[in-house]
Amino acid sequence: MTEAERWRRDFPVTVAETVATARWLDTIAVEQALPGETAYAMQICLEELLGNVLRHGGDDRRASVSVEIDPNRLAMTVEDDARPFDVASAPVKHVHGSLEDLEPGGLGIGLVHDFSDRIEYSRAGLGNRVTVTFTLGKSASETAPGR
Repeated sequence: MTEAERWRRDFPVTVAETVATARWLDTIAVEQALPGETAYAMQICLEELLGNVLRHGGDDRRASVSVEIDPNRLAMTVEDDARPFDVASAPVKHVHGSLEDLEPGGLGIGLVHDFSDRIEYSRAGLGNRVTVTFTLGKSASETAPGR
């Protein structure tokens, strides 16, 4: 690849469309021969971001996902029309103690932070715009959570 390649998908936020978007993202990853670690990290971030819109965004939400790949990085942008929520500056919940003592919720934000190299939030497009960036060409140890 010498130039950035771009893809975009617009959809209503439903479980079925979220699954279809995850499959669409897998197709891009295979077609572009992305490293398995990057494809996995993208899926984790996508599922967490769209899952939050499904759980907390209210009814009849719309979203779009766009992907831009150049030789050095991949940027995935998720836009939605739910109420404002800045994922980039939201507090990350850390696990202390046993899983039995853990209160549900809040762990997904940490996953997005851990699996991406950069996360940005703005109010633009449909409303919320979150861009997660992944550096291409890193070794598996550099892409693992907690790196």
